Amino acid sequence: AVELGACPEIVAVDGFDAPSLETLVKTLETLAPKARVAFNRVAFSVADRRAETRGVVAACASLGVGVVAADPLGEGLRVTDAKHEEHDAGMLQLLAFLGAMVGGGVQRSPAQVSLNWVVCKGATPEVATRTATSAWECGGAMLWRLDENAVGIVDERAAAADGGDG
Repeated sequence: AVELGACPEIVAVDGFDAPSLETLVKTLETLAPKARVAFNRVAFSVADRRAETRGVVAACASLGVGVVAADPLGEGLRVTDAKHEEHDAGMLQLLAFLGAMVGGGVQRSPAQVSLNWVVCKGATPEVATRTATSAWECGGAMLWRLDENAVGIVDERAAAADGGDG
């Protein structure tokens, strides 16, 4: 498509693993030197860390490709909604605790902490909301950052919850 001029110089991909992304970037360098991969859209959240544990996030960073985190709150708010059948009560409590600690006097919700963790990992969250309240809450996650210690604590809890393999 790039050779035919159907694609401008920007390419976006969805769900590429690290080796496929590396192959694409190298191929584009040869066939269409002006073209570049802007981003790779992958499932990535506290509940689904496979993009990180399988090296996709690191590969994107090393290749200069952005990461768009699809479903950054984890399949129907799996992490942050206590009503969800698969929610992790321990993670929810941790996110609520961190929200109280990092808020600078403002309580941050577990959803905000979860989204902020995604941003701290170098990804841009792709959030779909249905209400103004939800959009406001998600936007509030972008106004501050977790520190390295808080990110590490969430990482440890997430690894323990999924057996350490993402």
